[in-house]
Amino acid sequence: MILVVQIFAKKEEKVAKRLGRAENSHLWKAFVPAREIQRKRQGVWHTEIDVLFPGYVFVETQSVNELKQAVYALPDALKILSQGEEPATALSPEEEANIKAFIAPGDNILRMSRGLQEGDNIIILEGPLKGFTSNIKDIDRHKRLAWLEIPICGRNVMVKVGLEIVAKNTKPDAGDQVPSVEERKVETCNCS
Repeated sequence: MILVVQIFAKKEEKVAKRLGRAENSHLWKAFVPAREIQRKRQGVWHTEIDVLFPGYVFVETQSVNELKQAVYALPDALKILSQGEEPATALSPEEEANIKAFIAPGDNILRMSRGLQEGDNIIILEGPLKGFTSNIKDIDRHKRLAWLEIPICGRNVMVKVGLEIVAKNTKPDAGDQVPSVEERKVETCNCS
């Protein structure tokens, strides 16, 4: 099961390392989900790794009581997130599956996705957002960002993720033969 620890912002890596060195640390694995985004500086796009959920550390464990003791001993940790009256609630199986589907195994990074925009529709061609277009609530093509809604501990959390729109088609001309979305998906699948 995965629990989420709320901490002071900008201390995510520090808290994850301290949890890894704490007594009974063999009972859990702390990690900080990150995101790959692109930022433009001096006219050049740079790929950067940034924290996906600022102010939170995720901990995979079966020993909740030992984890609570370790968390409350840390000066930068505030609390373990809960749902309702229950203290220290683990992510639901669906929430855990979503997190694991987005982040790359081993490095816990949500990589950049690439897609195209057809009118108001977004079609993800490659990357971890493929199959999750319903979770995308807004995009900023110029900054190569998308706002993704992810359920965490019973709440819907909006996070910024990297999404490069490689093509935009607003309206096809009357004489243009534009493949439908289904045809394009088949073409994309056959090209991979």
